[in-house]
Amino acid sequence: MLAKTETVALIGTEAHLVQVEVDVGAGVPRFSIVGLPTTTVREAEQRTRSALESSGLRWPRQRMVANLAPGGLRKDGTHFDVPLALGIAAADKRISQEPLDGWIAIGELALDGAVRPVRGTLAAALACRAEGRRGLICPAANAAEAALVEDIEVIAVTDLRQCIDFFKGRWVPPELSRAWEPKPFGGEDMADVRGQAMAKRAMEIAAAGGHNLFL
Repeated sequence: MLAKTETVALIGTEAHLVQVEVDVGAGVPRFSIVGLPTTTVREAEQRTRSALESSGLRWPRQRMVANLAPGGLRKDGTHFDVPLALGIAAADKRISQEPLDGWIAIGELALDGAVRPVRGTLAAALACRAEGRRGLICPAANAAEAALVEDIEVIAVTDLRQCIDFFKGRWVPPELSRAWEPKPFGGEDMADVRGQAMAKRAMEIAAAGGHNLFL
């Protein structure tokens, strides 16, 4: 059976939509990932296998192929673990395909099924909104970052079991707070300096890059 989930590929500071297609069929038991994956992505097989079994789901003893499309886009990072695990569960008929539609998922899996934080969550949330998707499934540790993006739903999960239960309608995630309060600034303010536009610009650039500055 063929199942589809969605995630992102991180290229610099931008996230590009990636469709994860998982097919489970007859043949010699083997799991293959195609679509220009790096070694980090290929290692997802071992993490997803242990995480699924630790979460009470079986690892299919059949031939499995996971295609990360578009095939010409380089795929790197451990955040492909969660969408791959969801795709395998759907292809094995442990969850249905329909609830997965419209969601982008990211997250690294521990061997016990826990979902670990990943980089690029804000970029993934921005891509989710730009592509008109319903929402983002992300590690609980990254939820505050994802919640900065409005007009999408953010589902923060701590383990794979919560992901499965959410798509089965067995678990309702807590509502995330999107409130952000800036910290008070007690230092000097360059706005109080009259003129010296070039010097102030140089100071801003040096501070942003963490460079020394001599005037």
